[in-house]
Amino acid sequence: MRNILDEFARLKASRAVGYRAGKRIEPENIPGRILGPGYTKGELWEIAVRRVLEQEHNTAPDILGADTVEDLIGTWTRFFREMLESQGGDWSEVEDNVA
Repeated sequence: MRNILDEFARLKASRAVGYRAGKRIEPENIPGRILGPGYTKGELWEIAVRRVLEQEHNTAPDILGADTVEDLIGTWTRFFREMLESQGGDWSEVEDNVA
């Protein structure tokens, strides 16, 4: 779970605009490159889960098979959806708001 939360934070941080010596540094915006404009909070969570589990699969494919990865992606995504919605969040809210 910690790896998924770290990846989610990394994806969100990649959208942040930075400044160096007064010059704007455009964000990398990893989710925007992967999902395109107008992605939702739910899609952002799903891509975070997918990236972590696919990396785990690539590291140890004999331990974590492709079918298991897809099952786990569904399970973890449902878990995060339930957590978000139980706190009053909107899974379908558009998240692509780079300044």
